[in-house]
Amino acid sequence: MAHPEVNAEIDRQGLAEILALGPARTPSHGVFKGIKELKPGYYLTYTRKGLRKHCYFRLKSQVHQDSPEETIEKTKFLLKDAVERQMISYMPMGTLLSGRLDSSAISAYAADVLKRQGKNLKTFSVDFTGNEKYFKPNEFQPSSDDPWVKIMSQHLNTVHHKNNFGYASISGFPQGSC
Repeated sequence: MAHPEVNAEIDRQGLAEILALGPARTPSHGVFKGIKELKPGYYLTYTRKGLRKHCYFRLKSQVHQDSPEETIEKTKFLLKDAVERQMISYMPMGTLLSGRLDSSAISAYAADVLKRQGKNLKTFSVDFTGNEKYFKPNEFQPSSDDPWVKIMSQHLNTVHHKNNFGYASISGFPQGSC
C-alpha cells in the first residue's frame, strides 16, 4: 500500500464489507477499491509477463473418525498452539474481543500466555455509536455484544478498551473514499 502507484482508496462496497453485520461477506472482495482478496492457499507473482496466481495448498476432505472427546482435545491443542506461536513479540500485544466464541477463546489463551509472564492482556472492542439505543435483536445476532465483552474482559482480567465508531468517525475520510 506504500507504493506510489497504489491508490489506497476505500470504496463504498469495501466499507460495507467491514461494517455490515451478518454471517457472510462477498467472496474475493477487499476493502480497498480495485484490490481483491487472494483466496487462502494462493500467492501471486508479478513479472514482466504480468500477474500470475499460484495454488500452494488445498484442503482435502476426509472422513472424520475421532470421537467427540478426541475432537475437543485436538481443537483445544491446535487453537492454543496457534495463539501461543503468535504471542512472540517485543511490542505490547492485544486482541479484538467481541464476546463471541472465537474472540473469547483466542483472548483466553492469549491472556494465559501473558499471565505466565506477569502481564495482563489488552483487549479492544468496537461498537457503533447509539448501538444501545438502536440495536434490534435478530436471528444472526440475538443480543448486543457489549454485555458479553464485559463478562469476558472481567473473567480474563484484561485491560479493556472500548472504541465507539459512528458517522463522525468516517465523515473525515478523504473525498471519494466512500
